[in-house]
Amino acid sequence: MPMERGNQMKKLKRLFIMAAALGWPVFARAAAPVQVSLYPPLQIVGPSHDVAGVRLDILYGVNENVTGLDIGLVNQTRSTFRGLQLGAGNITTGPATGIQFGLANWNQGDFLGWQNGIVNWDNGAMSGFQLGLVNHADSVHGLQLGFYNATNHLQGLQIGVLNFNFGSERLKFLPIVNWAF
Repeated sequence: MPMERGNQMKKLKRLFIMAAALGWPVFARAAAPVQVSLYPPLQIVGPSHDVAGVRLDILYGVNENVTGLDIGLVNQTRSTFRGLQLGAGNITTGPATGIQFGLANWNQGDFLGWQNGIVNWDNGAMSGFQLGLVNHADSVHGLQLGFYNATNHLQGLQIGVLNFNFGSERLKFLPIVNWAF
């Protein structure tokens, strides 16, 4: 009997390994619910994978698309971010929607939501609210509140010591308050 039980366990183990091997490609394409990263490549799922849930980047983490809670020292999303980011540095190459709290928030795509940091820098359109010492967006639809606020196209309000609307026909700079509606 013990020998037969051992053979059954071996067969079950082989079956499990085959099922895992066959199912892995399907699972690998799905968004991971949890990501923990020390720095790439020392992370649970690779940089080319998506995360939908919670991502903890102890030093630095990078993934393709992230949806959910993103916490870490440096958080990088190669494509789309949706959710809440808390980190010293938050970097998104594509569009971002949600809330970013960090020392530096940098988005190459459009941003929709609230950014709070020492530096908030958007190379695309920012729709929402930027609160920081330095706020920059290619296009602003909303409010910039900080020491230095800059945009090429303003549809909203800037409050700060230095307010620049470089695309303005009349005044490109106004101290304290600048607006365009």
